[in-house]
Amino acid sequence: MNNYTNTEVLKPKFFDLSLVEKICYGNDETRNKMLQTFINTIPIAVNELKSAYRQLDFTTIKEKAHHIKPTLAFYAIVTIERDIEDIVNLEKNELSFYNLGLKIEKLEFVIKNVIAEMKNKLPIN
Repeated sequence: MNNYTNTEVLKPKFFDLSLVEKICYGNDETRNKMLQTFINTIPIAVNELKSAYRQLDFTTIKEKAHHIKPTLAFYAIVTIERDIEDIVNLEKNELSFYNLGLKIEKLEFVIKNVIAEMKNKLPIN
């Protein structure tokens, strides 16, 4: 007999805190600070990336994606791993403007879901 509902099985896992937990040695305060830092900084970087997209500033798009990429890997946000890699290497991958926009929208969607889940892991203030 299992201990989870069907919705838990079907719900995608947007991130994994295994590496964070390992680095924090089980210290909840440190882990919570790391989550809060992610919550406070990554949406700003995503918004800057979106703004650069609207302004056709491909240099800034690549810079912001390059800045975000290691953070996504650190939190094991694998659902957009390929997308962020494509954005970083957009010239080499010859992404169309439309496909670039779709990847940025997906990035924003996943980040919003990650943040919602992270907030559930933080103590209520």
